[in-house]
Amino acid sequence: MVLYLILLVASVFLGTELLALPTPAFQLTLYRVLALSVLPLLLIALSRKDTKLQMSRNSVASFAVLTYLVWYIWAWVSGMWALDMTGWMQNIFLMTIGVASLSAIYFWTHDESTWYKLVKTAWWMMTLLALWGLYEIISNNYFLADLGKLDKYRTFSSQPWTRIPITHFTNQNDYATMLLAYLPLSFILYYKESHGFKRTFYFLAAFVGLFLIYRTGSRMSLLAGLLYFFLVFLFRFQADITRSTIYKLSAVGILLAVLAVLFVPPVQSVLNQLIYTNSTDLLTGDMGRVNLMRNGLYFLGASLGFGVGAGNIEYWMEHFRFLPTQNIVNMHSWWGEILVGYGVIIFSLYVVMYALLIYRLAVMKYRVEVRERRIIEHLSAFLIIYILASMTSANNMFIEWHWVFFGIIISFIKLLEQKYLLNHTNYNYKGENHELNNRI
Repeated sequence: MVLYLILLVASVFLGTELLALPTPAFQLTLYRVLALSVLPLLLIALSRKDTKLQMSRNSVASFAVLTYLVWYIWAWVSGMWALDMTGWMQNIFLMTIGVASLSAIYFWTHDESTWYKLVKTAWWMMTLLALWGLYEIISNNYFLADLGKLDKYRTFSSQPWTRIPITHFTNQNDYATMLLAYLPLSFILYYKESHGFKRTFYFLAAFVGLFLIYRTGSRMSLLAGLLYFFLVFLFRFQADITRSTIYKLSAVGILLAVLAVLFVPPVQSVLNQLIYTNSTDLLTGDMGRVNLMRNGLYFLGASLGFGVGAGNIEYWMEHFRFLPTQNIVNMHSWWGEILVGYGVIIFSLYVVMYALLIYRLAVMKYRVEVRERRIIEHLSAFLIIYILASMTSANNMFIEWHWVFFGIIISFIKLLEQKYLLNHTNYNYKGENHELNNRI
């Protein structure tokens, strides 16, 4: 199954334009064929009572997979009240291949060797996309991009620094989000490698990714990228942060925010722009995005908190919006998509799952070997910045690689839990084994 997983991970980065066969309903890609084939393979394994498919009690990784499965089941149930059945079926299809891929990586990644192979596979595919992006901004040759939309002001030829990398992605924001995932993978391989030249190569690759994020012009992704390095820097401090410290820092942060709102004119100006709704579609992009969320909350209330149904946000935004959105119908927020589309229960479950992933990594940080500790720091930083980065794309359900990437993160947590929680051993900073606190 290792080769199968490698092909699954590699093929997702080909997108829906490369090596794809068009059908009346969807693009048939190698990744989608492999992902759909996971379903019968898992059913066969279950019928044979394969012990490797078991989930562990008190395992955050197992809880994460169960969360996705519950979410998937609810997406089917939401078809009972969905108004746009075409959008619903499209969403079900995307969730099917996404959850199947994530589950396959979770169940079939049994050791660190397999996990590192998947990481290296994803890294090489992202590296090819990074090189492709560099080629675009250097040569001004775009194979798949719609230059009518990308080069709005026709400056790419005369002003090279205005060129935007995009490769096969729908827009530069989606490409920038993928590059954010490239950062932790580069550093994971950096810490895995002992050879000086290869370590330098991985290190430079991460900063090439950050440079390409800057060239996309995606403000949120660039902010997330810079925040990523800041968080990694903070995580390197070997200081235990107590719960009381977190409460105190949170209280100080809230107090500073309130004071800024009350007494800082630039902050007041920004808030006024965001609160202002206007009665026409002549709005700024930021105000339009705020109105998307406001409309979404209205739809959530209209659906009694159950959500408008999988794939139905666009339909509701087009027919029932009460605030102008510049004629944009996509939520442009992963969190908004989940809340408005699937309701309060699924959203709450997803938030708890997401928080537990970060918490588990934080708890395990001081109980693992040094190399694993570095991996934890970079994956934790990514999970935190993805909260912001997931607000840049128009529709995150279409970003197929993110299901695979989260499968890689969850499988890493599973391996840590199996290694340290089940064996009840861990490492301190001097590398000495001692008993693991069973209350993790």
